Amino acid sequence: MYICDSFYKHYSNSTIQWVSPDSEDNWIKNNNDPLKRKILEDNNWTDTSIEYHFNSHGFRSHDFDGNGAMFLGCSFTFGVGIDWERTWAYKVAEELGLRCWNLGIGGGSNDTAFRLAWSWIPVLKPSYVFYLRTHPARFELLTDDGPLQFLPNNIPGKTWEFRHHTAFAETWMSCSHNTEVNEQKNLLAIQQICSNHNIPLYTASIMNRYWPAYEVDLARDLVHLGPNWNDITAKHFLRMVKNDR
Repeated sequence: MYICDSFYKHYSNSTIQWVSPDSEDNWIKNNNDPLKRKILEDNNWTDTSIEYHFNSHGFRSHDFDGNGAMFLGCSFTFGVGIDWERTWAYKVAEELGLRCWNLGIGGGSNDTAFRLAWSWIPVLKPSYVFYLRTHPARFELLTDDGPLQFLPNNIPGKTWEFRHHTAFAETWMSCSHNTEVNEQKNLLAIQQICSNHNIPLYTASIMNRYWPAYEVDLARDLVHLGPNWNDITAKHFLRMVKNDR
């Protein structure tokens, strides 16, 4: 049953060098552009500076043992283009002295975060849950072949996921109330799950652009945000925990 599955399940118990869009093809393409190559060099990114290790359940996470903190979100939580030890999730868990149970999914939606929270919080019973909400216009459609992710920039049906669902996706996204209600439903549902198990939940939105490094510090793929942003985000969440104590 895929309800509890990671999109990276096929990478379970393995370590790989590239995860889209932090792909080898994009690395080569960026290095062929003088301006982008300079950004890579200035940030000390190399083609061997990052490894993506996946646990037995296909998450870029510590194994699900001991005492841990759970992290929910999209590629900004997963850490596309960032070393594992420099992701905000790892930094928060390390500061709290807990295992980092990172359930972030690249391209994931707030629906994905709820699906994984619903599946894993009762099983893992984390000490804390940290939820970095993603773009509210994203949503997940469950099919017999597994979950499909709908992202606003892909609505014209350029990828196979949308071949048979474009009309539905365009209609759904044509009304902003759908995105607003869907984000709130997922947030309230995750809050209730955490409340049922007496687990503190801390949440913020990737759409909040008050982080000063938001468009300056870049990950190796030159699409996602880099180490400075991850450090700022970790401190943001840790302040929330400290203020509750």
